[in-house]
Order: sequence, then C-alpha cells, then structure tokens
Amino acid sequence: MRMILLLPLAALAACTVGADRTAELNMSDSLDLSDALTGRAEGEPRSCVRQQDVRNTRSVGGNTILFDGPGGIVYVNQASGSCPRIQPWHAIRHRTINNSICSGELIRVFDPQTGVEYGGCSLGEFTPWRRGS
Repeated sequence: MRMILLLPLAALAACTVGADRTAELNMSDSLDLSDALTGRAEGEPRSCVRQQDVRNTRSVGGNTILFDGPGGIVYVNQASGSCPRIQPWHAIRHRTINNSICSGELIRVFDPQTGVEYGGCSLGEFTPWRRGS
C-alpha cells in the first residue's frame, strides 16, 4: 500500500525538477549544439512542424532535440523534463490527428529493430534556425 502512494509522489517530484527548461549542457553537448547551429540565424518559435518535413532527429543533452528540416533548417526543441537520448539507431514515435508534430505532444524513443522503448517526453516549441544568405 505504501509503495502505491510513493509512486505518484516520485512522479510529481520528477515533473517539478523537469519543469526547469534551462537544462545545463556538458561541454561535449554544447559543442554539438554549436556545430549544428553554426552559420544559422534563429527564427520565431512555432508550435508545430509538418511531419513530412522532418528528415532526421537527434538529441543534444538531456532535453534538447534537433529536428532537421528542408533547406538546411534545424528546428531546436526544448522538451519538458529529461528525454531519453536519441541515438543514431533510435527512432521516435508519436500519435497525432494531423500530419504535424506539435508542442505538448508526447514522443516515445525506441529501437526500430527490436521495438524496445527507452522512455518519452513532452515536446516544447520548435525554434527554426536557418542558414544565412
């Protein structure tokens, strides 16, 4: 009985810690993010991106996800809380009623070969970074 009561409290504590969207990046993650955004200018954040525009997905740090879009655009998404690291052999899945990936949606990180899920997180807004002219 006590275990059942403790689980919701632990989940609530995890949400509180994850509410801080300014997760610190280690040196390696900072360099990866810098490399991905070099030569690009930040645009206005948007709530959704079209699913067919996403070419690749990778993570940087605990809650930063990069979505590669058409024309060299990189959408930077700060997920709520900590998200499982997306490795090159991982994929993400989500449920949607339209053909877009939107903030607030839950994504699940999984291995497409085995079907093993590594966890999930809720997406934030998508900030486009475009190459300068």
